[in-house]
Amino acid sequence: MSLGSRTFVAMVFAVLGVSFVVTTATLMHEFRDLDWFSIAAFYSHLFIFFPTVGLLALAAFFVPAAVFVDLYWSHVRWGRIRFAVGTLLLVALSLLLTRVILSGAVPAIWELQPETIAGDQGNPRRCAETKVGSPESETDSVLLPNRCKRVPVMDALLAVRAVSQKRTGLSPFVRDCKPDPFIEPSPENALKRYCFPNKQFQAAAECCAAQAVLSQDLTDMYAAEDGQHSRTGRLHRLLLPLKVFFLLVVLVIGILLAVWRKEVDRHFPAHASRIERGVLVGAIAMLLWPITNHAFIQAATVLYGGYGDGAYAKMSPLFSAIFGMWALLLIMFFFRQHERDLEAAGKIFGGVASVIAVMKYNQIIDYSVRFVGSGSDAWEVLVLCGLIVAAFAALIWAASTPEAATPPRISGMSAGGIPATAPGASSGTTPGASSGATPGASSGATSGASSGATSGATAGLDAVAPAPAGPVATTVALDPPGGQP
Repeated sequence: MSLGSRTFVAMVFAVLGVSFVVTTATLMHEFRDLDWFSIAAFYSHLFIFFPTVGLLALAAFFVPAAVFVDLYWSHVRWGRIRFAVGTLLLVALSLLLTRVILSGAVPAIWELQPETIAGDQGNPRRCAETKVGSPESETDSVLLPNRCKRVPVMDALLAVRAVSQKRTGLSPFVRDCKPDPFIEPSPENALKRYCFPNKQFQAAAECCAAQAVLSQDLTDMYAAEDGQHSRTGRLHRLLLPLKVFFLLVVLVIGILLAVWRKEVDRHFPAHASRIERGVLVGAIAMLLWPITNHAFIQAATVLYGGYGDGAYAKMSPLFSAIFGMWALLLIMFFFRQHERDLEAAGKIFGGVASVIAVMKYNQIIDYSVRFVGSGSDAWEVLVLCGLIVAAFAALIWAASTPEAATPPRISGMSAGGIPATAPGASSGTTPGASSGATPGASSGATSGASSGATSGATAGLDAVAPAPAGPVATTVALDPPGGQP
């Protein structure tokens, strides 16, 4: 693996890593007076995943990415042109997907200026009041009955977070705001459940109306800022193509390295173990992104109602399916053939995980809301960081451990230890013998040559003996195992 490929990948990954950290750091600083961690937990697929698990994935895929670059740059026919064209296509696709993602009608809460959020008093204004002598904090306001179409934006988000921490998942609070007109309405729609936009118990139709008011007010407040939005929002729009590019690059690298596995083993045998460790750690790490993504969508749906109708929410199941199949592909096709036990265990684990993911899809999302979504606590994020540090240490240890030496290949021996040319046979033209059939000696047909070849081949399994002088047959057929002709 060349120094140039490692330097190139290090520079690209450094830019990606900085973009992961700087967005969350900006959110921490800009919203430090508005409970920034609750905002980060609600949008965990952006502000928690990338500066933690995203950095781990970059480290895990560093060696595979460098090998991928070197393979195409030096060992694949027309590789440099194919690499350049592929990179341009990934950049173009990243920009296109970014545009689709940012086309949502409802802005994120953190895209508004902190002053705008702090000054929001609900709809109608000042409809939320804190009960005199109530032990609740100002953010846990108690509503006067039937006065608020919606509570202040930050109150609604904190209500989602509070419920997420007390129960597993928010799926019971997802209301069907667009029922099928050709199907009789479900009796469930008439049941009153907690509605987060106004913090009241309401039926589905009333809660959907409150969610629509919250979404429209967020859009109006965003438009009223006249382009002077939060620094976090502006930075996110600027750096989002890098995050999308990272997701696409990881997918492509994993797929192509699996496709080119034999070529990778042939050209980079000294890095095979590090590649496998990196791919395994990176695949497991990247599976957390669709999980946090679905956790965000469920939390956003109970807050905004029609959020699930947006382009990003509609693409999310496709993203999850792609990453799931991608991880399974790596587990099944990217282990060395001699590590049979590890390969078998990986395939069994991948198959079982796939079945569980299909059968328990909603339960997985509910648990993700509690532990890696809007319900996550600071200590749970610290546990996640501890696991990531352990994974980093494992990658560093693997990088410092020398690879097992490749067994030397003796001249004239094949990869399986069988002589490529039997003793007493010449690969070229031997004095007194031609490369084809020699008068008086056939290719393994003459009995004298056959017996000489048999004894020579038996001795040649351990070492290659010097060729005897004199005319000999050019090619000699080795006896099969068992000594039978």
